[in-house]
Amino acid sequence: MTTPNKVFQPFELEYEIDPEEERGQDQEASAPRDLRERRRHNILSALTCEAVLRSWKIILALTVCVLLGVVDLWCGRSCRCFSVSRHESRALVQTIYAAFDPSEALGAKRAGVPFKDIDGTPKDPIKIFKDHGYTYSRLRVMVGPSGSYGLFQDIEYVKEMARDIVHENSMKYLLDFHYSHWWADPENQWVPLDWRGDNETKNDVGLDELKERVYNHTRAVMEELILQDTIPDAVQIGNEVNAGMLWEEGRIVNGNMENFVQLTNRAIDAMEDAFSSNGVAAPFPKIVMHLAAGGWTEFTEQWLTNFTQAGGVFDIVGLSYYPQWHGSLQDLADNMKNTKAKFPDKDVWVVETAYYWTETSSDLEKFPFDQSEDGQYEYLKAIVDVLVDYGHDTAVFYWGSHWTQSDRWMDSDETWDETAHRALFDENAKALKGIDALVRKGSPSCAL
Repeated sequence: MTTPNKVFQPFELEYEIDPEEERGQDQEASAPRDLRERRRHNILSALTCEAVLRSWKIILALTVCVLLGVVDLWCGRSCRCFSVSRHESRALVQTIYAAFDPSEALGAKRAGVPFKDIDGTPKDPIKIFKDHGYTYSRLRVMVGPSGSYGLFQDIEYVKEMARDIVHENSMKYLLDFHYSHWWADPENQWVPLDWRGDNETKNDVGLDELKERVYNHTRAVMEELILQDTIPDAVQIGNEVNAGMLWEEGRIVNGNMENFVQLTNRAIDAMEDAFSSNGVAAPFPKIVMHLAAGGWTEFTEQWLTNFTQAGGVFDIVGLSYYPQWHGSLQDLADNMKNTKAKFPDKDVWVVETAYYWTETSSDLEKFPFDQSEDGQYEYLKAIVDVLVDYGHDTAVFYWGSHWTQSDRWMDSDETWDETAHRALFDENAKALKGIDALVRKGSPSCAL
């Protein structure tokens, strides 16, 4: 990945908004302690002074029991989030989802990769993450993938994985639309071969045809998922769309997003029509716009400004962050805070990150920790620290989590060892300690 050529004017960093302003000033609805005090006051007011004097010991004992019961209900339920942090200076409870992208897991499982938990116990590749406390997943969907290079993710493959994620493991998931037969990223956003007609080398399909293709494909995928009761909780319209998608018509040139926004809005139209025609009462998925720009504050702000001004719609900014490409951890922290300050009604997630568990890259100055199993663990803990400091609800997704023993399933002359060295499994398909770094099992409280 390369830094975009466009140069933006520097600006002064603004601090994130006050959480109290985000959630309003209704203190009664958010202060259970005050509610308990009011109830106690009402009870005492209804009693005579003599009765209070006789019963104070009973009231004190009952109060202790009630408080212990509240604590038990608050902390004893199973968490839907991996960690909730209470900042000392804030009353805001922050939810951070521990998440992973297992898009290759089913293909690897079918090929016989023997996934094992940290202790060596053979186990289903998705259940391993469920057992370690993960609550969110991410799943790629392609257009006519060939099956090579780990690209299995046609609609039938996605449906099977969605059933595993939702029905078998009770997880949320983010559906990631790659509008291509190939990897979609800042350097590759090619029109799917199936959309090119007789001439497979043709890549200049017209905008009107592309909009219709996007609509039909998006609606077909969503309706298949609706019918099997695996509706995604969030949907990503394109992958790492720094320079648009479906080139050439959907390419962003000199900040002009008119064509690109027409394509993304057409995808959202398809989702809305799929919901309405099937009478879906479930909440509409959050819309994610994904940028490979983890530490690029000015680029992210300018991109989102151009996108919204062109009529683009989204709920969540999804960032890719890899330290070898996207700056320091402090750069990531600055970008997340600035994005939230500039777009306070939007959430900011890290939808891709990963780190080497073995020595791989010689570009050592860009890596904040050793390239080792311990280094991977420490890096992921540092990412969590960045998210806690960010102070708002968010999520972090580990990319390529199951990329191990790819010679069994990649179906190419290459094995992409560099990618395997960033997985959360070693060469024997045994989970690494890094799998626990994103999950805070000792958290004192959880979001209900």
